[in-house]
Amino acid sequence: MRMLMNRSDMNNAVCATIMAAALVSVAGGAERAAVPRGERDVEYIVVELEVPAPWQYVKPYAMNDQGQIVGQGEYAGDDRAFLWDDGEMINLGFDVAYDINNSGIIVGYSWVGDDHHAVAWVDGEIIELGDGAEGTAYAINNQGMITGSCEIEAERHAVIGDVTGWKLDLQPDLPGFSGSATGINEEGIVVGTVTIGPGEEGFCGAVDAFMWDDGEVTLLWQVPPNHEVCYGTWDINHARCVVGEKHSGYFMYCMEYEREAWQWYAGEGVLLPNPNSGPGESIARAINDAGDAVGWASDWNAEYGCGALWRNGVPYDLNDLIDPECEFHVWIAYDIDDRGRILAGGSLADPYALLLLLPIKPGDIDGDGDVDTADLLALLAAWGPCEGCPEDIDGNGVVNTADLLTLLANWG
Repeated sequence: MRMLMNRSDMNNAVCATIMAAALVSVAGGAERAAVPRGERDVEYIVVELEVPAPWQYVKPYAMNDQGQIVGQGEYAGDDRAFLWDDGEMINLGFDVAYDINNSGIIVGYSWVGDDHHAVAWVDGEIIELGDGAEGTAYAINNQGMITGSCEIEAERHAVIGDVTGWKLDLQPDLPGFSGSATGINEEGIVVGTVTIGPGEEGFCGAVDAFMWDDGEVTLLWQVPPNHEVCYGTWDINHARCVVGEKHSGYFMYCMEYEREAWQWYAGEGVLLPNPNSGPGESIARAINDAGDAVGWASDWNAEYGCGALWRNGVPYDLNDLIDPECEFHVWIAYDIDDRGRILAGGSLADPYALLLLLPIKPGDIDGDGDVDTADLLALLAAWGPCEGCPEDIDGNGVVNTADLLTLLANWG
């Protein structure tokens, strides 16, 4: 990926479009009130990744450290899993791709008749994981451990495996009778959902989130079996911080209404605040090792939902963290990596545009991704009144000690 803007350009227009592997600046768009410069914990450059025809309606679910992206889109009228790699969209030959690791191994599911089967994609080969049983592969870590679900004795079981198939049924370790393993960190700690109590017809029953560590199980919310509530689990980081979504439980499949983002850490679970001012819903889909979580939030009184960021417990509408002149509207954030890059979907023209949000590091004046001697020398050379220049980090019109301290605090 080649950046075709210098830091001064980014200071004035932090939107970009990538055509193949090159970024070019764009201007214009809808008016939006943004958080003022100097009051933002983080700012982002928005990059639109080209989606070549005949692909459309793409939903990007995950990315790896190499910037490869997987998800699902419509290809010539059919739903297909895709791999976006350096501007090329590859049809993977199955239906949904949920995750990809740094070795490029992809997991998801493929429809076989009326059932979907868990699959892995390795160097162009599709490998079925469940020996013909119905199931889904949800996540893979960089050690190649895969989590998912598999139908065993007419019930959905949470399972762990690798590209050769499912190896361990977690259900005997879990209370309840049905489960799915939906996330895994680099240490092999697994999270997922387990049905504790059946619901009445049209209701989801009592579904709790679990954490599994080498046979030891923790139920995160301690849901009573007679309650109609579902805690869906999405992701876990190195520190065993887990994120997901709570469902109200009164509608079939428990996946449609009154969703609330949640976070669990060290024995305590909290519902995350909605970044919108009015009543609405939210989902926390991913969390990185810095503890930053991303997802989606809605305001029932507003026309659009938004991509959401939770940092240190504070909620942000991601649209407030990009240039207000940017033409894009970020609808949903799917993933965030340890460099702070956010994989998202949005755009006013196309709600299925494939977006990447790149954090602007305070003090990185030359835009090379590091705060170093070159940035320090540039700041010192601009010392004094400097309206609108990139060296004026806090945006108050003067390059002074406050800007110098910010630069030094972000050194590296």
